[in-house]
Amino acid sequence: MASYNAGECEILLYQIDDPTLENFDFYDTLKMFLLLSDNWIKCHPVYAEGHIFLLDMQHYFLKIIPKINIFYYRQFLLYLLEAMPMRLKAVHAFNCPSYYEKLYSLVKPVLPQEICDLIHFHPTVEGLYKSIDKKHLPTELGGEAPSMRKQMADWVNSVEESREFYLDDNLWKAIPTKKSKAMENAMNGSFRTLSID
Repeated sequence: MASYNAGECEILLYQIDDPTLENFDFYDTLKMFLLLSDNWIKCHPVYAEGHIFLLDMQHYFLKIIPKINIFYYRQFLLYLLEAMPMRLKAVHAFNCPSYYEKLYSLVKPVLPQEICDLIHFHPTVEGLYKSIDKKHLPTELGGEAPSMRKQMADWVNSVEESREFYLDDNLWKAIPTKKSKAMENAMNGSFRTLSID
């Protein structure tokens, strides 16, 4: 995973680095993505006006399908669409075999139309250049931006430096006993002080 500035938008690029998919574990991939996302949220002082998500499909083969847990995938999509603080402008999948558009057509009816309008498939990386200027893409994709591998190494170092932060369970759960007393009368609290005239 890497991110690049593209004017008012930010490009988030995701790529699997396991051509054989022998070591691919869907659950671990989601955990890694969410950990990097938390780090991205923690380290960004200001968020971009919009986000463009790029997905390199080069190593996505049909044998990946049995390794995907639909329940986790659904929860992950809900998180991306409803909870992650990003303004999704487009999703570009590139290096796609032709059958991915056919698979997508099976899923498309259950997705909201506004999401379907954002998703684009490109058979090669050159197809991506029509939508995104090459200067905003990493050198691995024929662009002028810094290397994706170097940026990924920087992200991993950033996560490792914040290791204690991520291991502190008190930061990652709600503790009802530490809830503010001022919140008790809120709509999600109780109606003990409700008076009707």
